[in-house]
Amino acid sequence: MKNQCNLIGRLSRDPYLAGTEENPVCFMTLAVNRNYRNQHGEREAEFIPIKAFKEKKLATTCHNNLQKGSLIAVTARLQAKFKDNKTEIEIIAEDIVFLDSGKRRLKTEDDGENNHKYSYEENYHQEDIMPWER
Repeated sequence: MKNQCNLIGRLSRDPYLAGTEENPVCFMTLAVNRNYRNQHGEREAEFIPIKAFKEKKLATTCHNNLQKGSLIAVTARLQAKFKDNKTEIEIIAEDIVFLDSGKRRLKTEDDGENNHKYSYEENYHQEDIMPWER
């Protein structure tokens, strides 16, 4: 058995960082469309709260590089918490893929001491863009 869920959507607000410097937690809300339209022909969305804290890198990378409207794919696990005779389900991100296309692309730089720096690269070559992104 495996506890895994996959979600693709856009952030409904800027992510925010909490916790300590040693154990940061990034909180995000992902807007995910439903598969059907309502009686007015409009698509409805679910707004799903997500926590990212798998090591320091995932939380800080998300906080520093994502913003409201960013398109991401999240592989997560569900975690049940029992509180006041109620069960709360949390979605804990295990892996996040940045899916934004166009002007902004994530790049990684290594400073030589295995410390990775993540930033967006504004200048990239046209041939680096996939055909469906044009």
